[in-house]
Amino acid sequence: MRVGWKFGLYFNFTANSKLTKGTKLDLSQISYELGSAYRSLVFEEEYELIKNEELYPKMLSDGWFPFIELIGGDYQELSKLYSYEWLDQIDDFLKKFDEERINTMTESWWSKKQFQDKRKLIEAGISAFLQDTNSGYINCINTLYPQIEGIMGLEFHKEHGKKPKFKELKEYIRNRAQNRFSSKWSLGFPEYFYEFLDKSFFQDFELATGKIDLTRHSSAHGYAKQEDFTKVKALQALLILNQIFFYL
Repeated sequence: MRVGWKFGLYFNFTANSKLTKGTKLDLSQISYELGSAYRSLVFEEEYELIKNEELYPKMLSDGWFPFIELIGGDYQELSKLYSYEWLDQIDDFLKKFDEERINTMTESWWSKKQFQDKRKLIEAGISAFLQDTNSGYINCINTLYPQIEGIMGLEFHKEHGKKPKFKELKEYIRNRAQNRFSSKWSLGFPEYFYEFLDKSFFQDFELATGKIDLTRHSSAHGYAKQEDFTKVKALQALLILNQIFFYL
């Protein structure tokens, strides 16, 4: 197979071994393996980025993850800004997430009951983001952060009959993602999204050391710093909700 100037060669010797004489090729399994191989060629840059031990943690610490919405060009563009330390150009990157782009991303959310049940709240957060003002980003974050937790928390309660602890909730999201995207290297990145939630969204804060990043905990308890309520964080809230939509 070929993608641009990249080539993939696939070999399957299942039916040629004496130990498996009479064995027939499992065409469905071969199709799955070929699909995985082709995907690795198409999205080679994304896979290489997530393995980059210097660049990926740096982006993760700022709340950037290979969200499904960013796959196919945006995440690579963002990674180049980090790689060359052109972070002053992030604002230009954010301009592409205009009203049309956001509406295209969110219009399918209401097809799932979990989102439909919170539609008014989520739409209020979307509307706040599209105001493109500092107060809008603040309102977007304060509105959407609880909904991210609530959507999955209500699903957990339906299945287990109890309110989840944060560790249970993170594991539950990971399990839902793994059920939806069976391969570790699927473009849903279930294991890596679990790490992202743990180190970014659900990370605790420390008053004694002054480590108070904007997270679900710091914002809910009123300890987050006002300067951290930015357009970047507001957009990431929308991207997290979109990721969860694909996991349900």
